[in-house]
Amino acid sequence: MTICTGTGMIGLEEAVQVQLAIVLMLASVLALVGLAFWLLRGYAAERRLQAWMGQPWRVAPIQVVRLASGRRLVLIRHRDMEHLLLIGGPADLVVESRAMQAGEYDVANGDSN
Repeated sequence: MTICTGTGMIGLEEAVQVQLAIVLMLASVLALVGLAFWLLRGYAAERRLQAWMGQPWRVAPIQVVRLASGRRLVLIRHRDMEHLLLIGGPADLVVESRAMQAGEYDVANGDSN
């Protein structure tokens, strides 16, 4: 059986071989694109980690309490402020924000100032 193309006639076996070659080329291009994205994602994460090395975390979770309704109370510290957040429901809520005093117990580091 022969297939008529714009440039001439080829056999069925050659047509299958051409289609298989096209599929293999497309698969290899997609694999290379996926590999490039995977490598760039790892490189970007490593660069962010290197940028943060040596610098203290700006936001530190202090304590988390799970509530019966599936929500959580989260106490976080950002610089010299503590924030109590209610998260996990239809809307997140800041329950309380207060400044840390110099003599308060440091829960994150386990010592007192």
